[in-house]
Amino acid sequence: MKVQITKVQIDMFLVKIDAGVVLYTKHIYDRTLERGSTDEIVRSYCQSLLGRSAPRIGDRCWVHSTGWHDEGDDTIVLTYLLYSEDFRFEEGVARKFFWSDVTALLPRLSDPKVAASEQGILVHALRHLAFFVQTDTSGMYENLLTTKNFRRLLNLPMGLAGKEDEIRSKKGAC
Repeated sequence: MKVQITKVQIDMFLVKIDAGVVLYTKHIYDRTLERGSTDEIVRSYCQSLLGRSAPRIGDRCWVHSTGWHDEGDDTIVLTYLLYSEDFRFEEGVARKFFWSDVTALLPRLSDPKVAASEQGILVHALRHLAFFVQTDTSGMYENLLTTKNFRRLLNLPMGLAGKEDEIRSKKGAC
């Protein structure tokens, strides 16, 4: 009997917002045969990508799992957002889109094709960050973000697995 091994892929989006532009790079990592915490694997991989000049994970760099999906070919994809205002992208390497595109895309995220697009995945991830910014009482995110980006995320409808609107309607505004 042949045993089918499910491939486990991690898609890591290194992101920063600079002057109203979302800059990012996507890194794909195959963790199929690795053991241990995916969070730790992502943190280690990020540190290796960024080198010694990297912001410390958890200090000036925020790491969060934002979702997963089944590719349909025995591949599970885990998605992570790694956000830091300190990321430095080489000229021509980072992809980009405008913050206005983020807000314009929000109403269209219910369309599965839009939600599965790279920009849709990033907007979903930014809504996760917005959730933490909007519900944090420790002040951690004010230290992580510039004042403008903190305000941008305060005003972005937050999202965790698409359930926050349902929770808000049942319990009232947060």
